[in-house]
Amino acid sequence: MNKTFKLTNDQLHILVITYKFRAVSVPLIKEYKKVKYNGAIGKSVRTICDNGYLIKRYNKDYRLLRKAASYYLSYKGISLLRTTNDINKVALNCNYKNDQLSQNAIDHFFSVMSLYNKLTDQYKDKYDILTSQELLGNNNLPRPKPDLYLRNRNHQCLIFNNYDLPLFIIRRTVKQYVDYLDEIGWYPQLIFIVSGHNNRIRLQYFIATIFEETGMDKSTFNISVICDNEAIVL
Repeated sequence: MNKTFKLTNDQLHILVITYKFRAVSVPLIKEYKKVKYNGAIGKSVRTICDNGYLIKRYNKDYRLLRKAASYYLSYKGISLLRTTNDINKVALNCNYKNDQLSQNAIDHFFSVMSLYNKLTDQYKDKYDILTSQELLGNNNLPRPKPDLYLRNRNHQCLIFNNYDLPLFIIRRTVKQYVDYLDEIGWYPQLIFIVSGHNNRIRLQYFIATIFEETGMDKSTFNISVICDNEAIVL
């Protein structure tokens, strides 16, 4: 570790990206930054790790499974970002438990980052996109926070990337948000991503049942259920 080391602006940006998604990989950072090759990104990430700002998680099974190494903020990285403007301190505090992240949680963060990258390719600069990490501490939305919140002057959309959750948990989230949004009179587009056609059919039926039993006006809601291999349409 170089005691005189100082992060470049590009390296600091990589730390901010890591905070935004909580766990990242070199290929996903490359996609996020819209660069063609992993080499420069990989070198920057290694330098950041060597100087104690990021922690790398990798084991021999990753190679067999063709998984990229994951990186998350160290205590030193958290301390540095605490002095940075526009950082959600509530979300930043969650990173103190990064060493307790399960592989399923890291896979989920990777999936959200991949989805984020696809949406920025698809919609360019038409939307501001916030992650669930950035929404922590925002009392205008209940928990669980949406994985992604897209907004512009004319349209807002909450995306729940639930492909890896049991259907009963997804149903609970749907009911919670329908009740909450109807209570406050705010009707953004809601997109729930599930695994497989059967789960999509079951969740669509559950949503229809909510409106039948409560008498809510379903025409005021814009709710979509899609499979995890389908494109998102806003």
